[in-house]
Amino acid sequence: MLEVQSAAQVLQLIAERLRPLGADERPLPLAQAVGRVSAAALFSAEDIPAFDRSTVDGYALRAADSYGCSEALPARFKLLGAVEMGADSAYAVGEGEAVYVPTGGVIPAGCDAAAMLEYAEEPGDGYVYIRKPVAPGNNLIYRGDDISAGAMLLPAHTRLHAHHIGLLAAAGITELDCLRLPRVAIISSGDELIPPGEQPAIGQIRDVNSHFLAAALRARGIEAKLCGIVRDDYQALLQASAQALAKADMLLISGGSSVGVKDNTARVIEALPGMRLLVHGVAVKPGKPTLLGVSDDNKIVFGLPGHPLSAYFIYLLFVEAALARLSGAPAVPPARRTARMAVNYPSNSGREEYVPVTLSDVDGQLTARPIFAKSGLIGLLSAADGYIRISREQEGAAKGQAVEVTLF
Repeated sequence: MLEVQSAAQVLQLIAERLRPLGADERPLPLAQAVGRVSAAALFSAEDIPAFDRSTVDGYALRAADSYGCSEALPARFKLLGAVEMGADSAYAVGEGEAVYVPTGGVIPAGCDAAAMLEYAEEPGDGYVYIRKPVAPGNNLIYRGDDISAGAMLLPAHTRLHAHHIGLLAAAGITELDCLRLPRVAIISSGDELIPPGEQPAIGQIRDVNSHFLAAALRARGIEAKLCGIVRDDYQALLQASAQALAKADMLLISGGSSVGVKDNTARVIEALPGMRLLVHGVAVKPGKPTLLGVSDDNKIVFGLPGHPLSAYFIYLLFVEAALARLSGAPAVPPARRTARMAVNYPSNSGREEYVPVTLSDVDGQLTARPIFAKSGLIGLLSAADGYIRISREQEGAAKGQAVEVTLF
């Protein structure tokens, strides 16, 4: 048996032993790339914008011709015409001349500023009168101001959000190579487990873990393969695990990780081809009997506790970190809030403890109330808003103490 390790040590092992997966076999259409991770750096083939353009509805002109004008003494410009939206300008503007331009319209040659429509008057005599001076560059975006040709749009291994998709669309990129998403298989182990659709007899319980794990993965855009319930039998579990891992990058085995007569999961992980059992117990509460194995070919197996509360926290702490590593981008940090403890919560387990809490507003103060839940209970967990972390060095959290709540 290996030594029980700290949460930080487990996360370090994940970072060191796993590598990002390769690119998908085919480029992804831009519309399907949100949430994925770019496989390579992306560069612009052109200037953005591709022409000088106006940021206002107004009149393109030479800034020097407007100097000194005012409400009382407007500057007069000969109006040459108007630029049509979406069309090039056919005008070349000289001294004392102006052209009407809409917002986003092309700035004619010879112009270096645009006067806003609000400070102009066009009486119909062929001239436009400007009542407020402009400086060179006012109300203009020059060609390449946003992005110049050859500039990097996004570095490799960028998790793509909506604004990234907009940037790539602006650069005319319609498809791109993305890193492959991890393939995850899930097995639930236990003689007492039955599918959710069956009525349990005395001594039986419905399989919870595989379904909430699959749901958590799907919420991240990762498809999970449910490989069913396997009885507490070494050979049966080994065969099912080998078959599942053959078509997956990650295997989650729920149950069977506690030390005891039927401690099959640890032996199974060690028996899988090329797999090394690196973690056999973590100094966290809940979730101490956690297992972790990593193979030479970049596959990972987690042995999760059978109790739903324990399994959920191990998923949040370690499985998501492994998914982020395989996906090639840092994990998305969860939302956090600062709150005051509603009651005292003692903790002297010698382990890093994660405590589910509910949040409420008490006299204008965000308050966290711990849920005193045993690790086998799922109902109380479903009522929680998040959790607090109590380090191994702390003896708990006192009433009124400020704590950081990680939101579910």
